[in-house]
Amino acid sequence: MTQYRKWLLSRLDEIAAFDDAPVGEDCIGQVWERCLEIVQEAGERAARVGLPQIVEKSRRRSATPGQAKAFLAECLAALPQTPYLDSGRAADYLGVSLKSLYAQVELGRLKPMRGPRNSYRFTTKMLDAYVRGV
Repeated sequence: MTQYRKWLLSRLDEIAAFDDAPVGEDCIGQVWERCLEIVQEAGERAARVGLPQIVEKSRRRSATPGQAKAFLAECLAALPQTPYLDSGRAADYLGVSLKSLYAQVELGRLKPMRGPRNSYRFTTKMLDAYVRGV
């Protein structure tokens, strides 16, 4: 799911770049074609991660940049939200560097859970308690 989320966000950035594209019939046609490809690929990827409601909606004949952005936003909203933050997001949440976050873990001030491949996982509740000094 994380890879799908990253892919969706990168495609939203790609579509946003189309706002600065030159205007002309050739360019508009190419932009709409690319938007349709993105929508269809988002549907294929949604099928792989188990989001059938998104797959149905991805079967279109055309997609403007606005429609593609709305569809990708819908895909993001359909993803299950995890209550856990990885180390990078936890550091962002606290407003510190990764190095500082890891130092706090080493000192025992933060006690994260273990995630996939022995990575750290934090909850916002845990981070808030750390900030309050509890």
